[in-house]
Amino acid sequence: MKNFLRFYKWALDVKLDMAIYTIALIFIKCLAEAFCGVYTVNSLTLLQMLLVGFALAFIQHGFFPADKDFTPAQLRGRTIGWAIASNIVAISCAVLLNWFSGFAPWVACVLVFALQAALAAMWVGIHIAGRVDTKQLNQSLQNFKNK
Repeated sequence: MKNFLRFYKWALDVKLDMAIYTIALIFIKCLAEAFCGVYTVNSLTLLQMLLVGFALAFIQHGFFPADKDFTPAQLRGRTIGWAIASNIVAISCAVLLNWFSGFAPWVACVLVFALQAALAAMWVGIHIAGRVDTKQLNQSLQNFKNK
């Protein structure tokens, strides 16, 4: 039962991050299409983006498990690995699945920049949230000890 509950909590965390990645991919796709006068997104593309969002969330949770603390050197290495793996997955899928085909070359640069900004925002969110959670848990533990 303990393993099931741990897996269930992990799955809830992954699904939340999957949703964030998926929404970001769809938003970027919609903006790019709108600049070309297209105001619809193919449902197959949406499904593909959902699966890529899951893959990105899975990668994130593989590099940054919620129950582990890392030294600054480990965190730096994991951050680099996570960024490289996420870029490879996202860019490869965008190219192979033709999400942004037919756009001017400068659009690709903007999309890659948007990906980097999104990854940076996720990294900040992961680590700020982790620090806040740790601080709250430590405060709760201290309050409990003082009773």
